[in-house]
Amino acid sequence: MAGPRRDLWHRFATYLKRYLAHAAGLPQRLFAEHARLSFAKVAEFQRRGVIHFHAVIRLDGPEGAGDATPGWATSDVLTDAIRLAHANTAITSPEVDGRTWELAFGEQIDIRPIRPADAGQVEDDRGVITDDRLASYVAKYATKGTGKSEAVDRRIRTQADIDRLKVTEHHRRIIQTAWDLAAPVPCPDCHPEGFHTAEGCGCEQAQYCATCNNGGEVTRTVLWHRLHPEQVDKPDPLDALKLRHWAHMLAFRGHFLSKSRYYSVPFRQIRDDRRQYRHEEVLTELGVTDDSITVINDWSLVSVGHRTPEERELAAAIAERQREARKHRHSIERKD
Repeated sequence: MAGPRRDLWHRFATYLKRYLAHAAGLPQRLFAEHARLSFAKVAEFQRRGVIHFHAVIRLDGPEGAGDATPGWATSDVLTDAIRLAHANTAITSPEVDGRTWELAFGEQIDIRPIRPADAGQVEDDRGVITDDRLASYVAKYATKGTGKSEAVDRRIRTQADIDRLKVTEHHRRIIQTAWDLAAPVPCPDCHPEGFHTAEGCGCEQAQYCATCNNGGEVTRTVLWHRLHPEQVDKPDPLDALKLRHWAHMLAFRGHFLSKSRYYSVPFRQIRDDRRQYRHEEVLTELGVTDDSITVINDWSLVSVGHRTPEERELAAAIAERQREARKHRHSIERKD
């Protein structure tokens, strides 16, 4: 699950700072005044669908890479702290059917110190990764296709999309599980006994249900707010993971490459600089400046109505539902 993976890494980073502060003989609240921990990590899909993290973790002085590293911050201290944080980091999954799971990293961990003095080599006999190796290493996973994991290259909209996927049964089960976990639940008002059935479930007696707009189903968050009225500003824990939105990525969301804020130049700044560079490049080619450009928005009517009978029928159904909703709301207001 995407959320637990993110929370797992966040807790790992918290534990890592805690163990480093302990090794330095510092209270955890004072760690930032003596050192700065930063990282960059790459998420790689294994063939079995499991996410494999490759991370570069650095420890600098409190001002970052340009600041002298504290004397106690050796590679051995950092290595020991990483192993401790890896072994002790765990979170609890959202509850599913009354059951929760403890989520943790796998047992496999390989820690290698990066030594700038060895930059002229690719890798020495002891397996030490150099700066050159690091650059090619990140590029290797940055350019990998999705074929290895057989993830899907577009979002899944319906169950029919899953049925038509040309993937292995193993990956299909992962995608199906993510899809099912985020499925809507029966409306607690018009379908308290379960999902709608063609044989009749009692919902025919109700004229209109404001909770589900007569759809018979609601999101888990609607039910969560009904059961936990004190948490109306929070979504259901499973809904918060957006599993259906990211089912095509085996429920892993986000960028394949992420980093802490101070590891290097922020991605946003890189995007903004690239956008500004292209903008100025176009202006130079045209021989104009920003001040000499006038933007005119001109809108014209192309057509009125619906292109097909299906669109017309759908629009009529939506309008009818809105009318029924207004009637129901007005009837309640009159009674009040």
